[in-house]
Amino acid sequence: TWQCRPVVDLLLEQIFTKGTDIEQVLFVIAPEQLDLFLSYL
Repeated sequence: TWQCRPVVDLLLEQIFTKGTDIEQVLFVIAPEQLDLFLSYL
């Protein structure tokens, strides 16, 4: 079990439920937020 912030958890939920392409999501995420997001993977 890994901890995640509500924003990241909500983002992951949106990806899986809507089948959003991960590349499209990473494309719109700010660089500093991208590093934070990848640290949870």
